[in-house]
Amino acid sequence: MKSSGRLILVEDRSRFASYLGYLLRRARILAGYSCSDRRGGAAPLAPDSCNPSDGAGEGSPLRELAILLLLAEPVACSQQQAAGRLGINRSVMVKLVDALEARGEVVRSRNQADRRSYVLEITAEGRARSRELLGRAQEASEQFLEPLSKRERSRFVELMAALVVSTGTETPPAALLELPVWLAIAAFERMEVAADAVLEPLGIDLRTYIALAVISSGRFSQSALATHMMIGSAATVDLVDELEREGAVRRVRSKDDRRSYSLEVTEKGQELASKGFSILSSAA
Repeated sequence: MKSSGRLILVEDRSRFASYLGYLLRRARILAGYSCSDRRGGAAPLAPDSCNPSDGAGEGSPLRELAILLLLAEPVACSQQQAAGRLGINRSVMVKLVDALEARGEVVRSRNQADRRSYVLEITAEGRARSRELLGRAQEASEQFLEPLSKRERSRFVELMAALVVSTGTETPPAALLELPVWLAIAAFERMEVAADAVLEPLGIDLRTYIALAVISSGRFSQSALATHMMIGSAATVDLVDELEREGAVRRVRSKDDRRSYSLEVTEKGQELASKGFSILSSAA
């Protein structure tokens, strides 16, 4: 998946270059793939899928690393502040901190400035685990950026860090802004939240828009769409079923193989894709 995904990205660069969401999505999945331990060792640092049905790595070690690095800073931080700085949903943050606290890597202490609230503190165990996770994330980053030159790697980090910082109210820890795999995942996730919000009036989300944009570029089978979206066959079937129910896509039986179908964007789908492109371009 990794090598074929990268080859596809190169082949389609001219065709899909205008779809920032598509490119960031693929970068995010490849970053997740690099974070997955294919040698059967430790648990993956992050999922290699953007499919919302797989949980999107709510409790991934990469997110836990982000929290630990934040708490290692000398300034006291509350759970709410940590969620804001890292761009993590507050309910997800509660689960993450609960898990860290259960392992003795983080403790909640009464805030001396406001006795009604708590601050988070990293323990010696948490510092040790952050060092271990950071080492793994740095190795994953090397694998992720392997196709790029030294200059391109520096440029990638610079651009992704700018994207992440521009979408947040506060700056994440410096160590995270130098970690390519975290930057790729965070940039897409933050852009996805913003894109879903502006696309909501159309009744579609970024994932749907990307699928329509891809199908609009040529005649695709479901398996070809799965390859381009970098999702599994079951998730692709669910996505196409959803698009078909909305009247945005239709399945057309292949003349050469009556057992297979190609996908076509309907007039409604083309209208949604066009409006989506205009909205996203204006919001960029």
